[in-house]
Amino acid sequence: MGEKRAYKDKKKFAKKCREVNLLLVKMRTCRLKEIIAKLNQILTGYYHYYGITDNTESITAFRYNIMRSLFYCLNRRSQKKSYN
Repeated sequence: MGEKRAYKDKKKFAKKCREVNLLLVKMRTCRLKEIIAKLNQILTGYYHYYGITDNTESITAFRYNIMRSLFYCLNRRSQKKSYN
């Protein structure tokens, strides 16, 4: 009973993923360095806030969703599928 468990609030998780998706759509025409810098800020903040011992599954899932969204948006910039 003394063991602490991380509770992943699914609504918060989904909302943050949607926010990042919208941000990527808005930043699609920006330079790649700017997009990566902004995503690094978001991921670092998420890791600091939710990064406790038993929460690695949630953090990994968030990173995976962000990377998938990033590659999707980068591939929409041109007709050539250059990012996968």
